[in-house]
Amino acid sequence: MNKDGVESVLEFLAERYLEEHPISSKKIEEIQKQMNPYFEQIELDASNKMFQLVYDLCSSYEAAAFRTGLQLGLRFQDEITLTQT
Repeated sequence: MNKDGVESVLEFLAERYLEEHPISSKKIEEIQKQMNPYFEQIELDASNKMFQLVYDLCSSYEAAAFRTGLQLGLRFQDEITLTQT
């Protein structure tokens, strides 16, 4: 692990990309509104922990999608380069 707390350049790129391009949409806002009544039914500490788990799950999915997209882009670039030579 380096001084930035990341394991690889790929992880570093994913973190910086997601910081600069936060994902927000009407759909996400609607889902959050639907979740709120459920979170309000449990104690605050449990609600906070559950919300953090949901956030971590979504963040992991975003990072995995970023990595997959970047890997596919690099593979596509290789394929284009090979067909042009």
